[in-house]
Amino acid sequence: MKLTIEQKPLIATLKRLAGIVENRNTIPILANVAIVAVDGKITFRATDLDIEATATIAATVETEGSCTVGAKMMADIVGKLANGVLVTVECDQGKMTITSGRSRFSLATLPIKDFPVMASAEYASTFTMANDTLHDLLGVAFCASTEETRYYLQGVYLHPTDGRTVAVATNGHQLAMVSKCTAHDFPGVIIPRKTVGEVSKGFAGVEIEVSISETKIRFATPDFTIVSKVIDGTFPDYTRVIPKGNNHKATFDAADMRSVIDRVTAVSDERSRGVMLSIGVNGISVSARSSTSEGTDGIIADIAGDPQEVWFNGGYLLDVMRQFSGHATLQYGEAGSPALFTRDDGAVFVVMPMRV
Repeated sequence: MKLTIEQKPLIATLKRLAGIVENRNTIPILANVAIVAVDGKITFRATDLDIEATATIAATVETEGSCTVGAKMMADIVGKLANGVLVTVECDQGKMTITSGRSRFSLATLPIKDFPVMASAEYASTFTMANDTLHDLLGVAFCASTEETRYYLQGVYLHPTDGRTVAVATNGHQLAMVSKCTAHDFPGVIIPRKTVGEVSKGFAGVEIEVSISETKIRFATPDFTIVSKVIDGTFPDYTRVIPKGNNHKATFDAADMRSVIDRVTAVSDERSRGVMLSIGVNGISVSARSSTSEGTDGIIADIAGDPQEVWFNGGYLLDVMRQFSGHATLQYGEAGSPALFTRDDGAVFVVMPMRV
Protein backbone atom coordinates (compact mmCIF):
# COMPACT_ATOMS: atom_id res chain seq x y z
CA MET A 1 0.00 0.00 0.00
CA LYS A 2 1.29 3.45 -0.88
CA LEU A 3 -0.59 6.75 -0.81
CA THR A 4 -0.11 10.50 -0.49
CA ILE A 5 -2.42 12.83 1.39
CA GLU A 6 -2.39 16.31 2.87
CA GLN A 7 -1.67 16.48 6.61
CA LYS A 8 -4.80 18.49 7.55
CA PRO A 9 -7.56 16.06 6.50
CA LEU A 10 -5.45 13.12 7.69
CA ILE A 11 -5.05 14.42 11.25
CA ALA A 12 -8.69 15.56 11.36
CA THR A 13 -9.80 12.02 10.52
CA LEU A 14 -7.43 10.38 13.01
CA LYS A 15 -8.69 12.71 15.75
CA ARG A 16 -12.26 11.84 14.81
CA LEU A 17 -11.54 8.19 15.55
CA ALA A 18 -9.26 8.70 18.55
CA GLY A 19 -12.05 8.55 21.14
CA ILE A 20 -13.06 5.06 20.06
CA VAL A 21 -9.64 3.55 20.78
CA GLU A 22 -9.09 2.74 24.45
CA ASN A 23 -5.74 3.68 25.98
CA ARG A 24 -5.38 0.31 27.67
CA ASN A 25 -6.21 -2.85 25.74
CA THR A 26 -5.76 -6.50 26.59
CA ILE A 27 -6.22 -7.21 22.88
CA PRO A 28 -3.31 -5.45 21.09
CA ILE A 29 -5.05 -4.97 17.75
CA LEU A 30 -7.82 -2.90 19.38
CA ALA A 31 -5.20 -0.17 19.90
CA ASN A 32 -4.83 0.00 16.12
CA VAL A 33 -6.75 1.72 13.35
CA ALA A 34 -7.49 -0.30 10.21
CA ILE A 35 -6.59 1.44 6.95
CA VAL A 36 -7.76 0.44 3.49
CA ALA A 37 -6.57 2.38 0.42
CA VAL A 38 -8.49 1.75 -2.80
CA ASP A 39 -9.89 3.68 -5.77
CA GLY A 40 -8.54 7.10 -4.72
CA LYS A 41 -9.90 6.89 -1.17
CA ILE A 42 -8.68 5.84 2.26
CA THR A 43 -11.05 4.24 4.73
CA PHE A 44 -10.13 4.24 8.43
CA ARG A 45 -11.85 2.02 10.98
CA ALA A 46 -11.54 1.90 14.77
CA THR A 47 -13.41 -0.20 17.32
CA ASP A 48 -13.52 -1.16 21.00
CA LEU A 49 -15.90 -4.08 20.24
CA ASP A 50 -18.86 -2.02 21.48
CA ILE A 51 -18.51 0.93 19.09
CA GLU A 52 -17.11 1.00 15.56
CA ALA A 53 -16.35 4.19 13.66
CA THR A 54 -15.51 4.37 9.95
CA ALA A 55 -14.24 7.45 8.10
CA THR A 56 -13.42 7.89 4.41
CA ILE A 57 -11.30 10.65 2.81
CA ALA A 58 -9.84 11.24 -0.63
CA ALA A 59 -6.14 10.60 -1.32
CA THR A 60 -3.70 9.89 -4.12
CA VAL A 61 -3.44 6.10 -4.02
CA GLU A 62 -0.40 4.81 -5.87
CA THR A 63 -0.67 1.22 -4.66
CA GLU A 64 -3.88 -0.18 -3.21
CA GLY A 65 -3.68 -2.21 -0.02
CA SER A 66 -4.49 -2.39 3.69
CA CYS A 67 -2.94 -2.71 7.14
CA THR A 68 -3.51 -1.75 10.79
CA VAL A 69 -1.28 0.51 12.89
CA GLY A 70 -1.27 2.03 16.36
CA ALA A 71 -3.94 4.76 16.26
CA LYS A 72 -2.54 7.00 18.98
CA MET A 73 1.04 6.87 17.67
CA MET A 74 0.04 7.60 14.07
CA ALA A 75 -2.16 10.52 15.22
CA ASP A 76 0.67 11.86 17.40
CA ILE A 77 3.15 11.79 14.52
CA VAL A 78 0.83 13.31 11.91
CA GLY A 79 -0.37 15.94 14.37
CA LYS A 80 3.19 17.18 14.91
CA LEU A 81 3.97 17.57 11.22
CA ALA A 82 3.71 21.05 9.72
CA ASN A 83 0.19 22.13 8.78
CA GLY A 84 -0.71 21.47 5.14
CA VAL A 85 2.33 19.39 4.19
CA LEU A 86 1.99 16.31 2.01
CA VAL A 87 2.33 13.01 3.84
CA THR A 88 3.30 9.74 2.18
CA VAL A 89 2.20 6.50 3.84
CA GLU A 90 3.53 3.09 2.84
CA CYS A 91 2.77 -0.34 4.30
CA ASP A 92 4.95 -3.32 3.44
CA GLN A 93 6.23 -6.44 5.22
CA GLY A 94 4.79 -5.61 8.65
CA LYS A 95 5.92 -1.97 8.68
CA MET A 96 4.28 1.38 8.00
CA THR A 97 6.53 4.19 6.83
CA ILE A 98 5.35 7.78 7.21
CA THR A 99 7.39 10.41 5.37
CA SER A 100 7.03 14.16 4.91
CA GLY A 101 9.97 16.28 3.82
CA ARG A 102 12.92 15.25 5.99
CA SER A 103 10.66 13.51 8.53
CA ARG A 104 10.56 9.72 8.37
CA PHE A 105 8.95 7.29 10.80
CA SER A 106 8.66 3.50 10.77
CA LEU A 107 5.84 1.85 12.74
CA ALA A 108 4.97 -1.81 13.34
CA THR A 109 1.70 -3.02 11.82
CA LEU A 110 -0.65 -5.95 12.38
CA PRO A 111 -2.54 -7.88 9.67
CA ILE A 112 -5.93 -6.42 8.80
CA LYS A 113 -7.43 -9.93 8.66
CA ASP A 114 -7.13 -10.01 12.48
CA PHE A 115 -8.99 -6.70 12.91
CA PRO A 116 -12.47 -7.33 14.38
CA VAL A 117 -15.60 -6.31 12.49
CA MET A 118 -18.85 -5.63 14.31
CA ALA A 119 -21.48 -8.08 13.07
CA SER A 120 -23.95 -6.54 10.66
CA ALA A 121 -27.51 -6.08 11.82
CA GLU A 122 -30.92 -5.91 10.23
CA TYR A 123 -32.21 -2.51 11.24
CA ALA A 124 -35.90 -2.27 12.07
CA SER A 125 -36.07 1.42 11.26
CA THR A 126 -34.05 3.95 9.29
CA PHE A 127 -34.67 7.69 9.10
CA THR A 128 -32.77 10.94 8.66
CA MET A 129 -32.37 13.65 11.27
CA ALA A 130 -30.72 17.07 11.23
CA ASN A 131 -27.49 17.16 13.22
CA ASP A 132 -28.77 20.06 15.35
CA THR A 133 -31.89 18.08 16.28
CA LEU A 134 -29.89 14.98 17.16
CA HIS A 135 -27.39 17.08 19.13
CA ASP A 136 -30.20 18.62 21.20
CA LEU A 137 -31.69 15.21 21.94
CA LEU A 138 -28.39 13.65 22.96
CA GLY A 139 -27.57 16.70 25.09
CA VAL A 140 -29.42 15.06 27.99
CA ALA A 141 -26.44 12.71 28.46
CA PHE A 142 -25.02 14.91 31.24
CA CYS A 143 -27.61 13.26 33.50
CA ALA A 144 -26.62 9.68 32.64
CA SER A 145 -25.46 7.56 35.57
CA THR A 146 -21.86 6.46 36.07
CA GLU A 147 -22.75 3.67 38.53
CA GLU A 148 -21.81 0.22 37.21
CA THR A 149 -24.60 -1.43 39.17
CA ARG A 150 -27.20 0.70 37.40
CA TYR A 151 -26.00 -0.09 33.89
CA TYR A 152 -29.44 0.58 32.38
CA LEU A 153 -29.06 4.25 33.40
CA GLN A 154 -25.61 4.62 31.81
CA GLY A 155 -26.91 6.15 28.64
CA VAL A 156 -29.66 8.06 26.84
CA TYR A 157 -33.05 6.44 26.36
CA LEU A 158 -34.25 7.38 22.85
CA HIS A 159 -37.81 6.48 21.93
CA PRO A 160 -40.83 7.74 19.98
CA THR A 161 -44.11 8.81 21.55
CA ASP A 162 -47.12 10.73 20.25
CA GLY A 163 -45.39 11.87 17.07
CA ARG A 164 -42.28 13.06 18.88
CA THR A 165 -38.80 11.66 19.42
CA VAL A 166 -37.92 11.77 23.13
CA ALA A 167 -34.48 11.50 24.77
CA VAL A 168 -34.19 10.94 28.54
CA ALA A 169 -31.29 10.43 30.94
CA THR A 170 -31.20 10.20 34.72
CA ASN A 171 -28.80 9.25 37.50
CA GLY A 172 -31.40 9.14 40.25
CA HIS A 173 -30.54 12.64 41.48
CA GLN A 174 -31.40 14.60 38.35
CA LEU A 175 -33.29 13.92 35.14
CA ALA A 176 -33.28 15.55 31.71
CA MET A 177 -35.88 15.06 28.99
CA VAL A 178 -35.85 16.68 25.54
CA SER A 179 -38.38 15.94 22.79
CA LYS A 180 -38.60 16.93 19.13
CA CYS A 181 -41.55 16.84 16.76
CA THR A 182 -40.82 14.03 14.27
CA ALA A 183 -42.68 11.33 12.37
CA HIS A 184 -40.16 8.58 13.11
CA ASP A 185 -41.24 5.19 14.43
CA PHE A 186 -38.55 2.92 15.88
CA PRO A 187 -37.91 0.59 18.82
CA GLY A 188 -36.81 2.46 21.94
CA VAL A 189 -33.11 1.99 22.74
CA ILE A 190 -30.64 3.02 25.43
CA ILE A 191 -27.57 4.55 23.76
CA PRO A 192 -24.36 4.18 25.85
CA ARG A 193 -22.85 7.38 27.21
CA LYS A 194 -19.56 6.86 25.32
CA THR A 195 -21.44 6.47 22.03
CA VAL A 196 -23.38 9.66 22.69
CA GLY A 197 -20.11 11.52 23.21
CA GLU A 198 -18.62 10.24 19.96
CA VAL A 199 -21.74 11.07 17.96
CA SER A 200 -21.99 14.54 19.49
CA LYS A 201 -18.46 15.49 18.37
CA GLY A 202 -18.23 13.38 15.20
CA PHE A 203 -20.84 15.06 13.02
CA ALA A 204 -21.35 18.71 12.09
CA GLY A 205 -23.85 20.61 9.96
CA VAL A 206 -25.24 17.60 8.10
CA GLU A 207 -28.24 15.33 7.79
CA ILE A 208 -27.55 12.07 9.62
CA GLU A 209 -29.07 8.73 8.71
CA VAL A 210 -30.09 6.90 11.88
CA SER A 211 -30.75 3.15 11.79
CA ILE A 212 -32.01 1.27 14.84
CA SER A 213 -32.46 -2.38 15.76
CA GLU A 214 -33.02 -4.08 19.11
CA THR A 215 -29.26 -4.53 19.64
CA LYS A 216 -27.52 -1.80 17.59
CA ILE A 217 -27.77 1.78 16.44
CA ARG A 218 -26.01 3.34 13.45
CA PHE A 219 -25.35 7.00 12.67
CA ALA A 220 -24.16 7.56 9.11
CA THR A 221 -23.19 10.19 6.56
CA PRO A 222 -21.42 9.53 3.24
CA ASP A 223 -17.96 9.94 4.82
CA PHE A 224 -18.43 8.95 8.46
CA THR A 225 -20.32 6.18 10.27
CA ILE A 226 -20.67 5.12 13.89
CA VAL A 227 -22.19 1.75 14.78
CA SER A 228 -22.77 0.93 18.43
CA LYS A 229 -24.30 -1.74 20.56
CA VAL A 230 -27.18 -0.47 22.69
CA ILE A 231 -27.58 -1.19 26.39
CA ASP A 232 -29.48 -4.42 27.01
CA GLY A 233 -31.86 -3.36 29.75
CA THR A 234 -35.18 -1.73 30.55
CA PHE A 235 -35.25 1.98 31.21
CA PRO A 236 -37.48 2.80 34.21
CA ASP A 237 -40.77 4.71 33.91
CA TYR A 238 -39.25 8.18 34.07
CA THR A 239 -42.65 9.92 33.92
CA ARG A 240 -43.21 8.99 37.57
CA VAL A 241 -40.22 11.16 38.54
CA ILE A 242 -41.50 14.31 36.84
CA PRO A 243 -43.53 16.20 39.49
CA LYS A 244 -47.13 17.00 38.57
CA GLY A 245 -48.17 19.21 41.49
CA ASN A 246 -45.56 21.97 41.36
CA ASN A 247 -47.97 24.91 41.25
CA HIS A 248 -45.55 27.66 42.30
CA LYS A 249 -43.35 29.30 39.71
CA ALA A 250 -40.18 31.40 39.49
CA THR A 251 -38.79 32.81 36.23
CA PHE A 252 -35.26 34.19 36.07
CA ASP A 253 -32.21 34.70 33.87
CA ALA A 254 -30.33 31.41 33.60
CA ALA A 255 -26.91 33.06 33.15
CA ASP A 256 -27.41 35.06 36.36
CA MET A 257 -28.35 31.90 38.25
CA ARG A 258 -25.30 30.06 36.91
CA SER A 259 -22.99 32.84 38.07
CA VAL A 260 -24.55 33.01 41.53
CA ILE A 261 -24.44 29.24 42.12
CA ASP A 262 -20.87 29.09 40.86
CA ARG A 263 -19.78 31.80 43.30
CA VAL A 264 -21.64 30.45 46.30
CA THR A 265 -20.50 26.84 45.92
CA ALA A 266 -16.95 28.09 46.58
CA VAL A 267 -17.78 28.03 50.29
CA SER A 268 -20.05 24.96 50.30
CA ASP A 269 -19.12 21.67 51.89
CA GLU A 270 -16.79 19.89 49.44
CA ARG A 271 -18.58 16.56 49.75
CA SER A 272 -22.22 17.61 49.50
CA ARG A 273 -21.77 20.88 47.57
CA GLY A 274 -25.09 21.89 49.10
CA VAL A 275 -26.70 25.25 48.34
CA MET A 276 -29.99 26.60 49.63
CA LEU A 277 -32.46 28.39 47.37
CA SER A 278 -34.58 30.85 49.31
CA ILE A 279 -37.44 31.91 47.08
CA GLY A 280 -38.88 35.20 48.25
CA VAL A 281 -41.32 37.77 46.95
CA ASN A 282 -39.00 39.54 44.48
CA GLY A 283 -36.15 37.14 43.91
CA ILE A 284 -34.13 34.08 44.84
CA SER A 285 -31.35 34.08 47.41
CA VAL A 286 -28.67 31.40 47.09
CA SER A 287 -26.57 30.51 50.13
CA ALA A 288 -24.06 27.89 51.22
CA ARG A 289 -21.98 27.09 54.23
CA SER A 290 -19.31 24.78 55.53
CA SER A 291 -17.77 24.27 58.96
CA THR A 292 -15.62 27.39 58.50
CA SER A 293 -17.28 29.55 55.86
CA GLU A 294 -20.58 30.79 54.51
CA GLY A 295 -21.77 32.88 51.58
CA THR A 296 -24.95 34.39 50.15
CA ASP A 297 -25.83 35.84 46.77
CA GLY A 298 -29.03 36.31 44.83
CA ILE A 299 -30.87 37.19 41.64
CA ILE A 300 -34.00 39.03 40.66
CA ALA A 301 -36.85 36.70 39.68
CA ASP A 302 -40.52 36.88 38.74
CA ILE A 303 -42.24 34.88 41.50
CA ALA A 304 -45.76 33.48 41.23
CA GLY A 305 -46.15 31.45 44.39
CA ASP A 306 -45.36 31.10 48.07
CA PRO A 307 -41.92 31.60 49.66
CA GLN A 308 -39.87 28.43 49.87
CA GLU A 309 -36.46 27.25 51.11
CA VAL A 310 -34.90 24.13 49.58
CA TRP A 311 -31.42 22.63 49.63
CA PHE A 312 -29.91 21.22 46.45
CA ASN A 313 -26.59 19.87 45.26
CA GLY A 314 -24.98 22.92 43.66
CA GLY A 315 -23.26 20.81 41.01
CA TYR A 316 -26.56 19.35 39.84
CA LEU A 317 -28.11 22.82 39.61
CA LEU A 318 -25.16 24.08 37.58
CA ASP A 319 -25.49 21.12 35.20
CA VAL A 320 -29.11 22.04 34.57
CA MET A 321 -28.52 25.78 34.23
CA ARG A 322 -25.92 25.12 31.52
CA GLN A 323 -28.75 23.72 29.38
CA PHE A 324 -30.46 27.13 29.25
CA SER A 325 -29.87 30.30 27.30
CA GLY A 326 -32.02 33.28 28.19
CA HIS A 327 -34.56 32.73 30.91
CA ALA A 328 -35.42 29.58 32.88
CA THR A 329 -38.59 28.64 34.72
CA LEU A 330 -38.56 26.84 38.05
CA GLN A 331 -41.76 25.12 39.13
CA TYR A 332 -41.74 24.11 42.78
CA GLY A 333 -44.13 22.54 45.25
CA GLU A 334 -44.01 21.71 48.93
CA ALA A 335 -40.73 21.69 50.83
CA GLY A 336 -38.76 18.56 50.01
CA SER A 337 -40.41 17.96 46.63
CA PRO A 338 -38.34 17.72 43.42
CA ALA A 339 -37.69 20.95 41.50
CA LEU A 340 -38.90 21.11 37.90
CA PHE A 341 -37.05 23.38 35.45
CA THR A 342 -38.64 23.93 32.04
CA ARG A 343 -37.35 25.44 28.82
CA ASP A 344 -39.35 27.23 26.12
CA ASP A 345 -38.87 24.32 23.70
CA GLY A 346 -40.53 21.92 26.14
CA ALA A 347 -37.35 20.43 27.59
CA VAL A 348 -37.77 19.30 31.20
CA PHE A 349 -35.14 19.01 33.93
CA VAL A 350 -35.77 17.57 37.40
CA VAL A 351 -33.43 18.00 40.39
CA MET A 352 -34.02 16.12 43.63
CA PRO A 353 -33.67 18.15 46.85
CA MET A 354 -31.07 17.40 49.54
CA ARG A 355 -31.91 16.44 53.09
CA VAL A 356 -29.95 18.72 55.41
